[in-house]
Amino acid sequence: MKDYTVRRATSEADLALLTQLEAATFHAPWHEGEIRSHLCSATAITLLCFDKAKNVVGYLFGSCLPPEGEVYRIAVLPEARGRGIGRFIMLSFLNILSNRDADVCFLEVRESNAAARALYASVGFSPIGLRKNYYKNPTEHALVMKRG
Repeated sequence: MKDYTVRRATSEADLALLTQLEAATFHAPWHEGEIRSHLCSATAITLLCFDKAKNVVGYLFGSCLPPEGEVYRIAVLPEARGRGIGRFIMLSFLNILSNRDADVCFLEVRESNAAARALYASVGFSPIGLRKNYYKNPTEHALVMKRG
């Protein structure tokens, strides 16, 4: 996607940005300490996606411990949804995994989140299980999905 770029999050400024984005995107956001801990992990992969004007439009928290990867969180800002940005971020992450010899990836998604499930299916994820009452506010099952 020529209109967007993805880069790894690494700096203290990225921490502040991710903390703001989490609060604006999720009902139960990760707090600064959780994000800092993730960024400091040797297995963490955190991506930021920017538009042409250098505005952040989405992000992903994941990890890679070959031969596996995992997506913890992915978000596209509400005003930027429907443009293929989530798919672009996911494909960028999956490319990093592939370059690190991680050919399997896992994630959980709310059962009711049809848009996210469609995104994940479009990049090769399939359902493999269910985690009952995994999510809170509201309580809901998580569909476990796997790619590879």
